[in-house]
Amino acid sequence: MGTLGWLSWRVYHRGQATFTTGANPILPPDAYFYSIRAGGSQIGVSSITIDTLTDGIEITERMGLDLPIQLSSSRSQYTTEYVLGTDLRLREFTLTLPGIGIPVVQHGVVEGDTIIVVTSGTGEPSRRIPVEPSTLVPQVAATVQLAVEHRLRTGTQARVVAYNPATSKTELLHLSVVDDSTFMVPDSAELDPSTAGWVPVHSDTMQAWKIEWKRGDHVSMAWVDRYGLPLRTVDPSGLEFDRSAFEIVTINYRKRVPRGERAGAIIPRSAIASGVDPTPRVRTMRTWLSAQGITWRLPESADSQVQRMDGDVVTTQVLGWDSAGAGFILPAGDSIGNEWKTPDPLLGLADSLLVRQARAVLAKTTDPVEATRLLAAWVSRNIRRTREPVTWSAPTVLRRRQGDVDGHTLLFVGMARASGI
Repeated sequence: MGTLGWLSWRVYHRGQATFTTGANPILPPDAYFYSIRAGGSQIGVSSITIDTLTDGIEITERMGLDLPIQLSSSRSQYTTEYVLGTDLRLREFTLTLPGIGIPVVQHGVVEGDTIIVVTSGTGEPSRRIPVEPSTLVPQVAATVQLAVEHRLRTGTQARVVAYNPATSKTELLHLSVVDDSTFMVPDSAELDPSTAGWVPVHSDTMQAWKIEWKRGDHVSMAWVDRYGLPLRTVDPSGLEFDRSAFEIVTINYRKRVPRGERAGAIIPRSAIASGVDPTPRVRTMRTWLSAQGITWRLPESADSQVQRMDGDVVTTQVLGWDSAGAGFILPAGDSIGNEWKTPDPLLGLADSLLVRQARAVLAKTTDPVEATRLLAAWVSRNIRRTREPVTWSAPTVLRRRQGDVDGHTLLFVGMARASGI
């Protein structure tokens, strides 16, 4: 409620300044609101907020989804804040993801040719990602850049290197301007007493350009305005984002979907919280997918003999791997897996307690496959399962003897790499 109140305040108290490069206006400070739909039904709200800085611009993306995929009954809230320079290049970002109990926050800063990412709860860099700053533009600003360069015209093609905070990777985006048209977008609304809902009062008529995004095998579509900001977006997953007036997007939706109303859970418990013992060999895994009309697709490269989809159920065959496939015995030679031995504050590969514990678990085997099973079983049986998402390093999880799904994973990977696997 606080976020929506703040955003609504911005609608009625818009600033007059405009972010500029030289004499060319780029973006006025403003807030834009979008309904999120899947299968014809609204399932959430989204917004883009523009703020000017003395030496750049800040773009904040917020998305609230009501999908039945979490343990908690609250809406999934995602927020990404980008600070850009006057050239629209990324300088820093903050990503906030929904968690069970507390959100997970990651903050990244571009320093030279490296993005340094710090995850909440650690205080130390969790990742250092090599980048080329001169080409690094957030995806939300890629079409803004086209508008600034006066390239919003049919036939234009561009390539943009964008950083995706959700995956901690840079991605090469191929943009094509394939069409142009005129859009009518509601910019104000009033309450209709007969329906107790908000209806458009006035709509802006604006020119729009159709952009096709290609990222690997995934293609998205977006209609953008003269500033390069989206009017309508269709995601490969089937989600549709449509710009409209604040009241139509948010208040009407809140009335239709009371707070806390959920359709149920896809996965009521994670594998960690359910107490699954990884020791027995699992041959088949079946996953049920359901989310209010979203179209689920398997990757085109998926081997039909390994993974297939029947309706809303994905069946995965777990492939076997015998010890002959490893080609080595423990302890592994120095030349094996060097790329995985880089010090990492979350894995703690040099921590003396972690190394000693791994050696104790593997005291009676030199086979890497059997060692992997032993480590997975030891972590499962000796580390208490918690649902509270707290980012602890592998040594911390080991010393506290408790952790969430990420903690279990970090400890297992840390012990395995410290053992030469």
